[in-house]
Amino acid sequence: MSAIVRLRPADREIALNVVRLNPATNVFLNHRLQNHPDGRIVDGEIFAATDPSPALLYIGGNAVPANLDSQNRNLVRSFADLLARETPPIGSIVGEATAVSAIWSELEPNWPLPARLIRANQPYLVSHTKFNSEINRVRFGNIADLSEYFDAARQMFFGEVGQMPPTAMFQARVAENLRSENAIGWFAEDGRVLFKLDIGAMADGWLQVQGVWLHPELRGQGLSTGLMSEAFSLIQRRFDVNLCLYVNDFNLPALRAYARLGFEQVGNFQTVFF
Repeated sequence: MSAIVRLRPADREIALNVVRLNPATNVFLNHRLQNHPDGRIVDGEIFAATDPSPALLYIGGNAVPANLDSQNRNLVRSFADLLARETPPIGSIVGEATAVSAIWSELEPNWPLPARLIRANQPYLVSHTKFNSEINRVRFGNIADLSEYFDAARQMFFGEVGQMPPTAMFQARVAENLRSENAIGWFAEDGRVLFKLDIGAMADGWLQVQGVWLHPELRGQGLSTGLMSEAFSLIQRRFDVNLCLYVNDFNLPALRAYARLGFEQVGNFQTVFF
């Protein structure tokens, strides 16, 4: 087995040096490291191995490997053993596809239940484009939008993972996004959300977009590209960032829309849901 250590707050620079090897795909963990709770390295734990190359495993509500060589079977097995001891179990493993797949293949025999859902191929897309669209429809949401935005977010979540999220916890997260102006929407006159996206993690000049959703009645009309261009323009007027995201490979309309907006694929993610 590979030697693994649990990192302490004093070891933050060690972890940052690893995630900065690929700041676009590691933006989630980079954000966690740079926006940490007082006296802690992250809102969870980080384990590190340095032989033969540095790799990390973040364990919080989910698990995220970083810079893991999937061919290093000893290290993969060590990371899987750490996850097998988690009580209560994590909600998902997400990250670079070959790393997640390798961990899950080791973890599965010791896991109490089958994976509820596996998104095996999620293209990871990046954009260096500076968007400058006229903004006519979208705006930052605020807490007054909570009821309708929460409903849209729940529908997006259900469409993604096939079940509704836990109401209280999910509503609190949506409310915090609205208070922090990390939620963008196109709102009808009656307050309904017609389109939404959320600002996810942000660090070192990269911002990960998540929670993109268009009302079902508006799909197939060619609206997504324009709405996303407006939303990205709104984001970049506030933050000097490049954009990144991952999307399911079967979501062909979304992939075509992102291609039209100048996004390029730089890797593949995988998510194993429990």
